[in-house]
Amino acid sequence: MKYLVHICRILVGGLFIFSGMIKLNDPLGFSYKLQEYFSTEVLNLPFLDPYALGISVFVVVLEVVLGVFLLLGYKRKFTIWMLLATIVFFTFLTFYAAFFRSSKRLWLFWRFLKTKTLGEFQKRHNTPYSYSCFGIWN
Repeated sequence: MKYLVHICRILVGGLFIFSGMIKLNDPLGFSYKLQEYFSTEVLNLPFLDPYALGISVFVVVLEVVLGVFLLLGYKRKFTIWMLLATIVFFTFLTFYAAFFRSSKRLWLFWRFLKTKTLGEFQKRHNTPYSYSCFGIWN
């Protein structure tokens, strides 16, 4: 069981670092995507539009830092809860965009693949190891 936990930590930590690095290549593009999500047609939060670039940089840095924290085992409880919150947030955002067809493409982890939003949602849920690690790592 101990080896399984270490493997999950490495996989999920690497996944978050890789995802953050992809978004780090173009934080302005990610902020445009956030502005699209904040529009009145999608989440109806237009007051967040001026803060989209700051939010995108914060999310990218948070994602990379949490991945590194997970790999190092630093502040375990905080890291696990923040990773869980991040996964829940992006899962909701992906589901919302896929189900209501509010976005043509997603700017999340799989953006380097040519997929539609529903394919994105299915790909994110075919990685159960990212959820299983939270229950077994103390």
